[in-house]
Amino acid sequence: MNWTPIDSAQLLALGIFIFAGYCIVRGMVLKARRKREEGGPCN
Repeated sequence: MNWTPIDSAQLLALGIFIFAGYCIVRGMVLKARRKREEGGPCN
Protein backbone atom coordinates (compact mmCIF):
# COMPACT_ATOMS: atom_id res chain seq x y z
CA MET A 1 0.00 0.00 0.00
CA ASN A 2 1.35 3.38 -1.01
CA TRP A 3 0.91 5.99 1.71
CA THR A 4 -0.12 9.33 0.21
CA PRO A 5 -0.74 12.75 1.77
CA ILE A 6 -4.43 12.25 0.98
CA ASP A 7 -4.46 9.07 3.08
CA SER A 8 -2.86 10.84 6.03
CA ALA A 9 -5.27 13.78 5.66
CA GLN A 10 -8.25 11.41 5.67
CA LEU A 11 -6.87 9.62 8.73
CA LEU A 12 -6.37 12.96 10.50
CA ALA A 13 -9.91 14.07 9.62
CA LEU A 14 -11.29 10.76 10.90
CA GLY A 15 -9.37 11.14 14.16
CA ILE A 16 -10.65 14.70 14.64
CA PHE A 17 -14.20 13.57 13.87
CA ILE A 18 -14.04 10.73 16.42
CA PHE A 19 -12.47 13.03 19.02
CA ALA A 20 -15.12 15.72 18.47
CA GLY A 21 -17.93 13.18 18.70
CA TYR A 22 -16.48 11.78 21.91
CA CYS A 23 -16.20 15.28 23.41
CA ILE A 24 -19.79 16.15 22.44
CA VAL A 25 -21.19 12.93 23.93
CA ARG A 26 -19.13 13.39 27.09
CA GLY A 27 -20.30 16.99 27.43
CA MET A 28 -23.94 15.96 27.02
CA VAL A 29 -23.57 13.22 29.65
CA LEU A 30 -21.92 15.60 32.11
CA LYS A 31 -24.59 18.23 31.49
CA ALA A 32 -27.39 15.69 32.03
CA ARG A 33 -25.73 14.40 35.20
CA ARG A 34 -25.31 17.95 36.54
CA LYS A 35 -28.96 18.74 35.76
CA ARG A 36 -30.07 15.59 37.60
CA GLU A 37 -28.02 16.62 40.65
CA GLU A 38 -29.67 20.06 40.70
CA GLY A 39 -33.09 18.48 41.02
CA GLY A 40 -34.57 16.99 37.89
CA PRO A 41 -34.97 17.87 34.22
CA CYS A 42 -37.46 20.65 35.00
CA ASN A 43 -34.74 23.17 35.86
